[in-house]
Parts: sequence; structure tokens; C-alpha cells
Amino acid sequence: MGNSSGPSKGEDEPTEQEVGPGDKAIPAHIRAYMNKIFDPLPDGNCGFCCIARALGYKVEGWFQVSGRGHREAGAYTKLQGACNTFLPLRSRPLAESEPIYLLHVNGNHWVLPVIPGKDGVKPISPPVLASRMTTKIAKNWLSHIQKGIALYARGPHAR
Repeated sequence: MGNSSGPSKGEDEPTEQEVGPGDKAIPAHIRAYMNKIFDPLPDGNCGFCCIARALGYKVEGWFQVSGRGHREAGAYTKLQGACNTFLPLRSRPLAESEPIYLLHVNGNHWVLPVIPGKDGVKPISPPVLASRMTTKIAKNWLSHIQKGIALYARGPHAR
């Protein structure tokens, strides 16, 4: 942080907006956790722009994201219409690893919800797991997200 050569947000970019209770494009169970949303331009690159923003790049940083992620993104062109958790199993979680929330709205647009969480824990939907997790990395990730899974299971209004 504070490294001027690293990713940074630009002045002329779309900003995060407040989320109102009447925003019908956002499912109620997700809206209850959110306080803001990043809504990029609907130019066909909105998903890449959301990932770039989540990683701390300027909006034009989506070029770097799309160069690395187009194959993975292509694997998920058919939307499942549910809340899915994907774990990056190429490396183990770091202490500061946080979830990235992508929300598909209106059938054709990606936005980035800002979800602050509770007491430092952010809700995470349970991942779809193989019947036997064999890698240490997978087990490390599951252990790392347990509190988030528990928060998600309790719901947004649990105390």
C-alpha cells in the first residue's frame, strides 16, 4: 500500500454508490449484507472491470485481469442462477485473503457489491466440494472460510 507503481483507483472512474432497499435487481438476501455497490459502464467488459476494481486497479486495469482470466471466465459462460463460491486452489489462503463478490444483474451486467461483514467476518456461501478433499490447499481454504460460511448460514440479521 502506498506504492505509487501499484494498482490505484482513478479520479475519473465510476464510484461506489449507496444501495437502496428498492433496488430490485439485487436479490434481497444479498442486499441485506451490502452498503454500497460499484457499477461499471455496461460496455461488455463490466465483469473484468469489477475484478480489476476488487484487486485495486483502475478501471482500465481490466486489460490485465482479462488477459489472465479469459479462459476461466469462459468456463462459466452459462450462469447457474445461484450463489456460488469458487476457491483459488492454486495457492493457499493468506491471512489477509478476502472474498470478492460479483453480482450478475438484469441478465447481462456485472456489478461489485461492497459487503463490510460483521466483526471482521464477511459472509461466504458454502462452496461445492468434492466428496473427498485431498489437497492440503483445499483443506486450508475451507478452514480459512469457516467463519464466513457460518455467518452466511445465520443470515444477515443474526446477532
